Amino acid sequence: LATSYRAMSPGVRSIIILIGAAGIAFHASHLPIGLGVTALALTLLFFSARGGTPVPAGQWASVLAPFLIGAALTVALNSVAFGGASLTGKRFPLTLARSVAEGPGRWYLDKNCRHLDYAICEVYPNGVPATVNTFLWGPTGVKERATPEQLDRIRAEESEVVLAAMRAYPFEEIRRLIRNLGRQLISFQPGVGLDLRIVRDADGKPTASPAPFNSFWVTVVGGLSIAGVLLSLPLLLFRWRFWPQSRPLIVLVLFGIVLNAAVCVYFSGITDRYQARVIWLIPLLALMAAGSAGGRADVVRGESRA
Repeated sequence: LATSYRAMSPGVRSIIILIGAAGIAFHASHLPIGLGVTALALTLLFFSARGGTPVPAGQWASVLAPFLIGAALTVALNSVAFGGASLTGKRFPLTLARSVAEGPGRWYLDKNCRHLDYAICEVYPNGVPATVNTFLWGPTGVKERATPEQLDRIRAEESEVVLAAMRAYPFEEIRRLIRNLGRQLISFQPGVGLDLRIVRDADGKPTASPAPFNSFWVTVVGGLSIAGVLLSLPLLLFRWRFWPQSRPLIVLVLFGIVLNAAVCVYFSGITDRYQARVIWLIPLLALMAAGSAGGRADVVRGESRA
């Protein structure tokens, strides 16, 4: 929509807008990613217009529409599911769990819980669990220990606690986030869930049990993903140097991939599947670049023969 608006019919534009809006509504992390990519696309359009290239009014609206519709869908779905309009819904406090597991959140709470009125301090008056899994899901995690009212308060207070911990330990927080961003950018093995299946125990209650799992094809796909990215980046660099008109698309895609890693690392943590969901865009973009470059070469040869 930002780079090929004129090449698409109104029907194709409408379909792409709806696909983008649905994508933004599918997961909580997609909202800030969609906002960031939309802001960059609008900035590129602004500088294009300032440079003398006319930008139709419909293109501005088309670039902005997926985020606005996706955000409205998110609010509507949360309103139906949880009985209240919200962009985040009743998500578990993953960002707080990440801060606690990495140190700053735990240090801040251990030091200050005695004189703070946070719900998390009520649930853990003697210190919070030290890992994401034990903080969230274990037998002593917030899922088991906190009441619904306390969980609502923990969600409401989450950003305040995380930011307070960041202010208390800024260098440690920034150092860990930068390190985790680098790790997330190169962690994109395809995910296969938790290798568990639900079975009934002796009392007939459903419980999780290890499931048999063959990692061969996941390993193959992971290796092909790495090879595809390594082969694609030089081609995109070549494309960047010799075909300036492709630069806005390359910038948008690569920015979105980096932003995906940054958002997931800050709000949740390092997980292969977070980056696996977008890393395929690099080989796809390289294939598009190679195909369009070939088409351009055919045109040049035809003009030369003429």
